[in-house]
Amino acid sequence: MLLAFVASSAWGQLAPEKYKYYRVQNTSTKRYVSVRDNVGSVSVSKKTADVKAVEMVSGFDNVVSDPATIIGLTDKGANYYDFSAQGTRVSDIIKKTNVIIKPVTDDSYLVYVTYKGSAGGMTGYANAYLTDPGSDIAVGYADSESSARKGNGIWSVIPVANDGSNYFGVNMDLNANGKYYTTLYTDFPYQLSEGMKAYVVSEIDGGKVNLEDISPYVPAETPVILESGSSSASDNKLQPLATTVNSSFTANNLKGVYFNHDAGDKHTVRTAFAKTTMRLLNVKDGEIVFVDEGDAYIPANTAYLNVASGSSSTLTIGKISSASSSIPGTQENPEDKMNHGTATDPISVADAIANAKAIGTEASAKDFYVKGKISSIKFEYSAQYGTATYNISDDGSTGTVFTVYGSYYFDNKSWQEGQTQIAVGDEVVVCGKIINYNGNTPEFADKKNYLVSLNGKTSSEVVPVENPEDKMDHGTAASPINVADALADAIAIGTKASTNDFYVKGKISSIKYEYSAEHGTATYNISEDGTAGTEFTVYSSYYFDNKSWQEGDNQIAVGDEVIVCGKIINYNGNTPEFASKQNYLVSLNGNTATGIQDVRLSETKGAVYNLTGQRVGKPTQKGIYLINGKKVLVK
Repeated sequence: MLLAFVASSAWGQLAPEKYKYYRVQNTSTKRYVSVRDNVGSVSVSKKTADVKAVEMVSGFDNVVSDPATIIGLTDKGANYYDFSAQGTRVSDIIKKTNVIIKPVTDDSYLVYVTYKGSAGGMTGYANAYLTDPGSDIAVGYADSESSARKGNGIWSVIPVANDGSNYFGVNMDLNANGKYYTTLYTDFPYQLSEGMKAYVVSEIDGGKVNLEDISPYVPAETPVILESGSSSASDNKLQPLATTVNSSFTANNLKGVYFNHDAGDKHTVRTAFAKTTMRLLNVKDGEIVFVDEGDAYIPANTAYLNVASGSSSTLTIGKISSASSSIPGTQENPEDKMNHGTATDPISVADAIANAKAIGTEASAKDFYVKGKISSIKFEYSAQYGTATYNISDDGSTGTVFTVYGSYYFDNKSWQEGQTQIAVGDEVVVCGKIINYNGNTPEFADKKNYLVSLNGKTSSEVVPVENPEDKMDHGTAASPINVADALADAIAIGTKASTNDFYVKGKISSIKYEYSAEHGTATYNISEDGTAGTEFTVYSSYYFDNKSWQEGDNQIAVGDEVIVCGKIINYNGNTPEFASKQNYLVSLNGNTATGIQDVRLSETKGAVYNLTGQRVGKPTQKGIYLINGKKVLVK
């Protein structure tokens, strides 16, 4: 699905200098986005979005070999990006659509569709924020940023690379003559790992098929047969390439299939197996062959052999020739002859500009150390993002400048409140990758650089920032802090959740969502005296023992006295609260989870005793009783 991303410069830029292909993973559920078909829609009037084409997949083992999880990101200039997967684009599916990616932290984002349409005689826009509901396979969406932030709507965009943990590899399912085989069809070009081979079917000659070896590069949208000495994806890594692969094979009788999706209605997108005109790769008598046997539908991202009606039911392998594909010829790396500088002997801004122009629109392979004076500041360091963006020149003037984009603080770490801020006129040394962004902006590559020295001072001379939590009373279950202290502590901690748990006692002043079996959590406000004045929000709070609430469990009510434990945060800088789904109920009206049940007066049956052991009739007052040998809270 190709998404035209609009990334406002106020939020930084998502600029892929080295990588073009990524996986998108939810930061809360850790599930990955997978594109299963090419159908979707957004309705402004109904405020709904059809996103069933996108499904969520758990576990890296389940995505390592899945091309549907490989997302291509291409810089189109002017802060627009093409976002592609499975050979299709969102602009082809949903007209008049932009998809916006908005940074939340250094490595996480909000993703949402802004769709222009008409409703009630007026033209307007609808937003659908991508979320992961967690309980369903399909992706979800929210209609507001705040809902997305609190509803699993934060995402990581992770480069796909063989030299990291987020690689793409293939599991081989067919074994013949000591080799392993499979077919593959992707919309991106890739390079094979050493020892692997890729074949196309150049000719069908009677009862045989002739193959051409196109290794080591496979062009985009080229169905192939892959061969390896191993069946494991970790040994069969395929590196998606940011450049075009030139094909040199004469013909290819293999046909590829992207989708095998059966989600009902418009989302049943698949290719039926036709016994008369299709043959599938298989093993017969220890040899690789094509046969007229297979499942009812062609598996996603695989290939079949297209044959004429009346062809032999089994086709064996004939001749194998070589027709190696290639990538455009490589040139001498201009970096090899450059002075990269050092921390003690950095290069000048003038040299950095010349080097970036020579290196071009892909980030340098090596780090450069550059010294200059800050001539202007676009974004100071902030605790929210941890980075700063500013311009430097050799003399501090605003004429010929080099941009320091998305730059981390000392030791390549995020800046924190209380650390020294930058100012115009400061002398800095910065280290990182350089690039001529968009071919016209020499700069340090976004979030691939950091501060080495500031006015001659290095990180070793910077006083560590004191954690405000260290001097706080976190409370205990037996001695919790009050709401006033919780409010003050959350404001001091800021917009990132506390590292420690806090125990807070208060009375419920209002309830937004009671506990439900569907979500297992509740959201409500507490105050010192149960009034609706100065309140602390308990957001998406689990039940006793940090477990989900179930039908029959005790329900909360306005006026109840509670103790809650969890992480606290000043959400968005203006809402002190318990962090969503990072807190739970410790006690309710003085009662803990141990042995307590909640029943109505009309539901009590059998012998009833009070806590002193005296038998009583039907309870007439609220409290804890022994009913049929169990402690019961009667309300």
